[in-house]
Amino acid sequence: MTLTPSVCMTAGPPGSGKSTDLVALGAANWFFFSPPGGLRVDRSVLGVDVRKRVAEVRYMDDVLRSLTWVREQGFAGVGVDDATVLLTASLNRLKPNYAVFKKISENAATAIDGNLLPGIVAVPGNGAGPAYYKSAGYDWDLWSKHKQMLYDFGATCRHLGLHAAITGHVQEPFVDIKTSRRYRGGLDVAQRKATEGLVYVADLVQMTLPWPGTASWDKRAQCDPDDPDYALKDRHNMLPVHGGPLNTAEVLRGYGHDIPWPAELGAWVPSFVQHGADKLAGGVTESEVLQAGASWLEQHRIPFPHGQWALRDAIHRGRLLLHRAQSYQRLAASPSPHGSPYGSPHGGDAGASTGAQSF
Repeated sequence: MTLTPSVCMTAGPPGSGKSTDLVALGAANWFFFSPPGGLRVDRSVLGVDVRKRVAEVRYMDDVLRSLTWVREQGFAGVGVDDATVLLTASLNRLKPNYAVFKKISENAATAIDGNLLPGIVAVPGNGAGPAYYKSAGYDWDLWSKHKQMLYDFGATCRHLGLHAAITGHVQEPFVDIKTSRRYRGGLDVAQRKATEGLVYVADLVQMTLPWPGTASWDKRAQCDPDDPDYALKDRHNMLPVHGGPLNTAEVLRGYGHDIPWPAELGAWVPSFVQHGADKLAGGVTESEVLQAGASWLEQHRIPFPHGQWALRDAIHRGRLLLHRAQSYQRLAASPSPHGSPYGSPHGGDAGASTGAQSF
């Protein structure tokens, strides 16, 4: 079965691991966009240099215009780092095309003969006469063009068969003082009211989550679709709602997508990761898996960045397997008046690694 490419979004403050996760997701065969000087992940972090596959752009429009080229060059996906900066610049570039004033006086709105000037509309009031005048098209045309950029990004990537992932800053929840409506926060797209709409564009919307006491490689994510404060989403149903691994590549692999590791790491990586994950899912502690895995990596003289990357994916895949098993257990515990429609489970361990690299 061919799966539809996924669109993933990660929000978080600087230094929270979102850019490293983005590069780890697409290090094998993706193309990346970032603001000037924005994406500096290279050999020092992951041991794989992706800088020749990074284009520095100033506007989100530039990314949209380049998507067809990315597909024609044979890349499997597109990553956009710090999209908040690109979207803000695009929005600011749109503004000069619209009237400067949102609310203007009657004198400024009318000509000598008393008629309204072109492009001006009267906003009805409760009493006699209009409440005020404003420049036509300022609000909705501007914001809709900005919002359409986000929808076009996701739709175009799926149409072209490209996976897509973007990172950005966090937009905090806020209350509109005019309407008293409360808007959830999430990925900052330079227009606060548009943040909630992102859940319709993406398959995965997650936030980085501070997790004191963990190793630098072990970043965590928050992904609760029912969160009252932030607009989040997990269409893949792979992540725990709180404290799951910040590892978008493993989320997509677990769902069935083909997300390869870079060839520079070596052919040992897939079986190594699966073997470590199976041990963790089978009841071995994380500490024991890390010790055994590190010993194997040292014996085989694997470069440290590559080995750390593989251990990260093994531990994170194991956690996702445990979460999946717990989800099945909760499902099986749910009462059904008709009994189980699935019959007896097949024998053997569905998660067992075949021909895995043992350690």
